[in-house]
Amino acid sequence: MERTSDAALVKLVEFPTQGRTYRREVFGVYEYGTYGRSSVLAGQERRIFVGTFATLMGALKAHPDAEPTQDAIDEHVRQQLEEEKAEAAGNFVLRPVDLFAHPTTEG
Repeated sequence: MERTSDAALVKLVEFPTQGRTYRREVFGVYEYGTYGRSSVLAGQERRIFVGTFATLMGALKAHPDAEPTQDAIDEHVRQQLEEEKAEAAGNFVLRPVDLFAHPTTEG
């Protein structure tokens, strides 16, 4: 299958991470592009899964070239407000950690 050029790919951070057969309440990074001429799907949009992250900031740190969707930004703001509210009430706040928040390498 012919791969689209890197210039033609758009990388997005989405929330929630979902596909036809799955849905998870985490931030997902996907690359969007178009199938090449040699594919039976030539000209159609394709979506490539890159990875998942517990936080928007973890996703953006690992993939600084990615753009967050509005849903991802809204979820990030919601999480921040929940943390601030809990801290103001004197509650202990357990923050998610992105253990694998580092750039992926493609072979």
